[in-house]
Amino acid sequence: MEWLKKIREKLKNRKIDKNKKDKKLSSEDNFGYVLLIGVGTIVVILIDMFYMVFNYNIFAFTSTIGGLICSLIIVYSILFIVFGITNKSTLSISIVTAIVVAVSIINQIKISYMSEPVYLSDVKYLKNIGEIFKMVDSTFLFTVKQYIPSTIIIISVVVLLIYILIKKGTNVRIKNRRNRVLVILIPLAIILLLFFPNKITKKLYLNLFYNADDRKNYDYFVSTMEYYSRYGVIAGIYGQFLEGQIFEPNEYDENHLANTLESVARENESELSMGKPNIIVILSESFWDISKLDEIEFDKQVTPNFSKLKDQGILFEMISPSYGGTTANVEMELLTGFNLAYYNNGYMPYLQLYDSTIKARPSIIEELNNNGYTTKITSCTSEQFFNRNEVYTNFGTDQKIYLNNVSYENYKGQYLSDEYLTNQIINELETKGENEKLFSMTLTIQQHMPYVYEKYDEYDIQIVSSNLDEQMEETVLAYAQGVYDADKELGRLNKYIQKFDEPTIIVFFGDHLPYLNTSEGKSVMDKLSYFNTENKLLNNYRKYNTEALVISNYDIKEERIKYLGPDLLMAYLLNRMDLELSDYYIWLDDTKNILPSYNSSVAIDKHGKLYETKKLLGDMNNQYLLREKMQYMLYLK
Repeated sequence: MEWLKKIREKLKNRKIDKNKKDKKLSSEDNFGYVLLIGVGTIVVILIDMFYMVFNYNIFAFTSTIGGLICSLIIVYSILFIVFGITNKSTLSISIVTAIVVAVSIINQIKISYMSEPVYLSDVKYLKNIGEIFKMVDSTFLFTVKQYIPSTIIIISVVVLLIYILIKKGTNVRIKNRRNRVLVILIPLAIILLLFFPNKITKKLYLNLFYNADDRKNYDYFVSTMEYYSRYGVIAGIYGQFLEGQIFEPNEYDENHLANTLESVARENESELSMGKPNIIVILSESFWDISKLDEIEFDKQVTPNFSKLKDQGILFEMISPSYGGTTANVEMELLTGFNLAYYNNGYMPYLQLYDSTIKARPSIIEELNNNGYTTKITSCTSEQFFNRNEVYTNFGTDQKIYLNNVSYENYKGQYLSDEYLTNQIINELETKGENEKLFSMTLTIQQHMPYVYEKYDEYDIQIVSSNLDEQMEETVLAYAQGVYDADKELGRLNKYIQKFDEPTIIVFFGDHLPYLNTSEGKSVMDKLSYFNTENKLLNNYRKYNTEALVISNYDIKEERIKYLGPDLLMAYLLNRMDLELSDYYIWLDDTKNILPSYNSSVAIDKHGKLYETKKLLGDMNNQYLLREKMQYMLYLK
């Protein structure tokens, strides 16, 4: 029976070996899952610290617990979806890490150009990526280059971390098909619940991750940069997406809104009539009266025409919805009366309201068409840029002109010159029909960033003294030359209309302040005392404060009003002309008496007192909420 004993011994040894092997595999699998979970957390924390280092020079993790949890839920949901598809833990970790690092780098590049981080809605810009690169190509390589060392460091740290952990662990696989399906479906369901919220879940998520009901400090909502510093990059992107979701406002009553519109009446119509003039609107790219900066002295006046004409015409102090870019949002307010204060900074009505829709929405263009005007809009970009052609078509614009292929000899400072555009406007007036009433809006582009000394071959002005370093002075000078040219063309156009034999008004409007960043990404604004007083609310107002100048070649009666938002500007002017207007634009003009100008962070009353928009009280708050409901009914429902 010796042979039977040997067989039993062999089977016993096999069982021991199998148990040891199973125990080892089980241990490796457990460690593999720990890696799968642990690396994601480390990457999220590192990316948020990377954000703080580059934007605030602080090597710290500042995200709230809610923000961290939100980031981890999103990252791990994506990670396990990828894991379920690939069935390889190491590959899944590598893919998701690469995605998160890429988002972080793209985020920093956007911040360099626009002082704003990435939004989820930015994916809509992809169809315009060629034009966007064209606008920034002179500094793009430098901007990318400045992030190369840090990018190499962070990627190296992350890769080394993953390599060490994976080397010590194992490549986990899901052996059971049913479990693999669940690994995909459960996180997919979480993603769908997060990114397709309703009114109830939106409020739930905002309270759960962002403590929305108990917010005491609104500084984080004055700037999206601060918002991301508080909640982290991933949670910041999601939070901006979530806060931008639009649902029916509280206490929404269409009958009440309809009755409000029906009850309006134009005020002092007979005393304030401007007749029926030709209307020339110039949305001057980044125009701002730089003479407000006492700490920078030039060898001559930069805006002599603007300074003289503002004493002769009507000047409105405004609060723009944008800072440094996104002219399309300023256009939207100007041409419709829509106000972007109710939506997050990433919301783009041109892209989100007028995307493949046939719904007609109120617009100034429609009002003018109904009063016999020929309406024209001239843009220096392509018809696809910011979806403009579809938007202008929805407005009912008679003529849409796109000057993105004009010969280079008409350029100045990398873009089509203001001089060329002024010639176009003069030609429109000279060639219009005898009895034709013209509305023409031109979007200039010469003054578009970047502001680098090499932008212009010659300079008509020079800086005599300042407290800035040489590179910052060059940035300011490049910007000031563009302002000088825009002012020069304003003066030339004004001289022309003064000899023109038909009543004509010019609305000259600076759309937003510029991003005055050097080629190395240093902010000039941070060094200017005008924008950095001890009063944060005043600083915020000055960041968004632009001016609109209305001049004419005939006598127009002036109403004593100083503050007016871009959303109310055209309604104000049209209500003082001999035009038949819809109830909405009559009502809109009436709102100026309570809440004349505001954006999402700062508001001003007719006396010039500043308020935080989130803390409006009394009649101002009631007006603010009523406009939100009216907008929802007319534009969003």
